[in-house]
Amino acid sequence: LRLVASSQHAILNSLSPNTLSSYYSGWCRFKSFHALHLLPFPSFDLVTVTSFITHAHTVLNIRTSTIHVYLSGINLFAKLLFGSPSPSISHPQVAMLIKGLRKAEPQLAPKRLPLTVDLLARCILTLRSGYSSPFTDSTLESMFLLAFFGFLRCSEFTSASATHDPSRHATLSDISFHSHDTLRFNLKRSKTDQLGISHPIFLFRLNSYLSPYKPILAYLHQRRACHSSPLDPLFITEDGRVATRFWFHHHLRQILAKSGISPELYSGHSFRIGAATTASRQGITEHTIKVLGRWSSQAYDNYIHSHLSDIRQAHVSISAAPFGGR
Repeated sequence: LRLVASSQHAILNSLSPNTLSSYYSGWCRFKSFHALHLLPFPSFDLVTVTSFITHAHTVLNIRTSTIHVYLSGINLFAKLLFGSPSPSISHPQVAMLIKGLRKAEPQLAPKRLPLTVDLLARCILTLRSGYSSPFTDSTLESMFLLAFFGFLRCSEFTSASATHDPSRHATLSDISFHSHDTLRFNLKRSKTDQLGISHPIFLFRLNSYLSPYKPILAYLHQRRACHSSPLDPLFITEDGRVATRFWFHHHLRQILAKSGISPELYSGHSFRIGAATTASRQGITEHTIKVLGRWSSQAYDNYIHSHLSDIRQAHVSISAAPFGGR
């Protein structure tokens, strides 16, 4: 029994905290449904599963996208309890039910729009025209360019709290020279990489108004001139504190507004989807976009060793269109 418990714990530990939390919420909802209808828990027959889905959607007003996540969690717990997934959850009737419920849902407005290269150029112009102090402007410009050309998630270059952990969060030492015209950012971990296998992100000197090389290098020189430690946070506020996600989002909204862009339509994730959108518009292949965004870690690792020039060319294409440079 101890070995079984240990293996179950290891399986749960393989999931990200957010995914595990969502799965557990689904399991608790499933349990509450059983209690409400005096059913023996857990029951995985088709009638119980479809009734739970209908109850969650029509009574609890839970959208089908969330129900789908809940079912994945319920299926995981079924595997842990009985050693195999629930046949009912993968039954065609369940898929048809969810499809029918989804069609009845009102369409939601998109939570975030892509911050494409033309919008990024407007934000950079706002910063270079003097948004705040020179240090804050330099910090934010470096963050914007790194996020865009690195196809980064906000969590990959900011901290969720004021506590800095050099083993998990970006540090000054994570950016180094790869060659005379290329910087390398060491991405310690990402949402899709829970094992902490680092990936290099390359930033090139481009013949473009949006070239990330010089602004980021200037920011690093500024930090090192203040005798910062290599393990200090990569991005800090003017008072020396780690640049948190909240701090970044606050300034992003202000800069968007000053640039004539509706801030409520964008978020930190808009840089990543904006880079992907711009790349697609420029005719960059789907495979290369997946490599740039690290949607497949294995593909990225295999690609960079022999095709770094293709990544450089993709950055050239992204930076050159369609705002036309400045």
